[in-house]
Amino acid sequence: MGKYCKIEGVSQVKAALARRLTAYGSDTRPSVSVGYTQSYAIYVHENLEAEHPTGQAKFLEQPAREKRKDIKDIVKDEVIDGAKLEDALLKGGLFLQRESQRLCPVATGALRASAFTRPDGEQSVAGPPDTATAVPADGGTEAASGALDSE
Repeated sequence: MGKYCKIEGVSQVKAALARRLTAYGSDTRPSVSVGYTQSYAIYVHENLEAEHPTGQAKFLEQPAREKRKDIKDIVKDEVIDGAKLEDALLKGGLFLQRESQRLCPVATGALRASAFTRPDGEQSVAGPPDTATAVPADGGTEAASGALDSE
């Protein structure tokens, strides 16, 4: 089981999410993917031995873990303020993308520039239109691509 954060106003969030999810039906949950499209992104992300003049390995995974509460708060606040769930998740994903890009190793800038955030099932909303390769690492987190969903 994962770690949980305490969220104030849980009953309001649950009620708002239940209303919004009812519109999608029981089989569909909105989600957002955050990742990188460069073919070598996964290698740079996972290589803990490499030395980078700027940036680091785990440039997506680390902020996803460390900023988890901030992302949840962004989504919660957006939903409470009346935003569509997809838009709230997209805003949380864009926050993660920005945090990740700050840690992304820079040689030519191509890797950092290949970052994207998009609703699942759609073409890119922010960033290049290509699809990143996702490799599960450590029980469900994705190394080169991370997902935020409504669960």
